[in-house]
Amino acid sequence: MGRLEGKVAIITGAGGGFGRRMSEIFSQEGAKIVVADFDEKSGHETVEKVVAAGGDAIFVKVDVTNDESTRNMVAKTVERYGKLDILVNNAGKQGVKNDIAHMQVEEMMPYLNVNVRGPWLCIHHAAPELVKTKGKIVNIASIAALQGSYGGTAYGVSKGAVLSLTYAVANELGLYGVRCNAVSPYSAATQETVRLLGEEFHELRKSGNPLHQLCIADDVAYASLFLASDESRSCTGLNLLCDCGAHVRSCPFDIEDFKKNNVYEGVEPLF
Repeated sequence: MGRLEGKVAIITGAGGGFGRRMSEIFSQEGAKIVVADFDEKSGHETVEKVVAAGGDAIFVKVDVTNDESTRNMVAKTVERYGKLDILVNNAGKQGVKNDIAHMQVEEMMPYLNVNVRGPWLCIHHAAPELVKTKGKIVNIASIAALQGSYGGTAYGVSKGAVLSLTYAVANELGLYGVRCNAVSPYSAATQETVRLLGEEFHELRKSGNPLHQLCIADDVAYASLFLASDESRSCTGLNLLCDCGAHVRSCPFDIEDFKKNNVYEGVEPLF
């Protein structure tokens, strides 16, 4: 306990899933939490959970794709708590399962807006405060940034950009003692991912890693806690793989469904 004592943390996408669990765990370790989310209802629910457990938290509504909204998020944080020590870029958009030819062109931009523009804007506005405290940035990326997947071009590309952003910011803000790292989870059966992709998909995903299991919110929250704490003082520009070992295993578990859903007229797959 007390690993983040006296720290102030903004966590985007904190209304549920990874972000809610991070809010709870960071608070238990002594941090004051800014629950930043577009969904007011779920955001306030997270605040209530943190406060009920004895923590200190406020809700700030944010659209991470909007310049003024992200600026306001940082300003409200400093107005309430006087500083900013930790920024966790957790808000993100997850994916469709169509291949690059069958995906609609207009479907691509939301991934880039939320998953790339969002963290960039949050860091852009948080940086002037983080350099004052030699703060920490944790970007939630994905194993999809390192592995090609069937139907994952938009999502994978956007998370690959998150890693590039992490490396660049680690250099730029490292000049002022700010550390910037990433956590790359494997599939996690959160409420949101089950709604988007279904329970059957997540059962199949278990076969894609050596541990034959999925991530849970605690896995990502504790990995993020390590990177947000002084225990990781020598880590910056790190991509912490929280993936059950998926990066060492190649398993095209979903190829049959993928082939059925993405047909090229007159052309048969080679396998």
